[in-house]
Amino acid sequence: MGCICHLVQLATGCGIRALHQPIEEILSSIYAHFDIRWLSLLTCIKRVLNQWDALQAYFASHEDVEKPGKVKILAEHLTSKKTKFFFLFLSQVLKPLAEFNAEGVMIHRLHQEMTSLVRRFMGRFLPASLIADVPLKDIKFKEASLQFPDKELFLGAAAQTFLEDNMDELSSSVPMMIKAVRDFFVAVTTKMMTAFPLDNIILQNLTVLDPESRHQFSPNSVIELGRSLPQLRLDLDSLREEVVEYQVLGREDLPQEARIDRELELRRDAVGTPCVIAS
Repeated sequence: MGCICHLVQLATGCGIRALHQPIEEILSSIYAHFDIRWLSLLTCIKRVLNQWDALQAYFASHEDVEKPGKVKILAEHLTSKKTKFFFLFLSQVLKPLAEFNAEGVMIHRLHQEMTSLVRRFMGRFLPASLIADVPLKDIKFKEASLQFPDKELFLGAAAQTFLEDNMDELSSSVPMMIKAVRDFFVAVTTKMMTAFPLDNIILQNLTVLDPESRHQFSPNSVIELGRSLPQLRLDLDSLREEVVEYQVLGREDLPQEARIDRELELRRDAVGTPCVIAS
């Protein structure tokens, strides 16, 4: 199973490519021109937006603006209303992806957090009635007829206002722009659905470690989880007894949640074998 944060980045990249806009090329050229260190994609987008007018003026008045090359190309992009619209759109739509931090999620909540991320992202282009209480694999998110109509698609307030304010200039391009937005949503969702280990039984079963869920599973389900992790060398009879004790303890007597991952680390160190979760 790959790093979930890396998989989120791959999903973001799929979405960017689906827009058919040279977003990353523009950012790379600007940062290379000023010899600035590349940061995260969202951070770079926000910084360029904050300096958009200044950058536009700088490249438009550059001595090389009439010569074929990167300066001329950047000047053209920075004067394009369509390009700015997509920058504004990405500055908002990428937030949940950029903020997702699998390393900061406790292992027993990772499956829940992945599922929640996918559902929240779907909610930007699909009605909640198609998402809530429906298994992810059964959600037909690619069908345009089931998606929000154009006026209800999530664009972000800044992008929506910009589009409305510049409708006279952009009217002929709006159908293409909205299609690109839909393609972005579908591409990101498709990559998350295919790359995330959403069907990983071990990750699903690790929810037993959540104290709030301890009454919702049987001891046998924990035994099965123990069998799937032979590298931990668990005594299954003792494990069953511990599970029963875990279930009957009062909330105030349970270990602090922060100790759960640490306990798994200690077990891993004791056997000298990393706890690998197979995809």
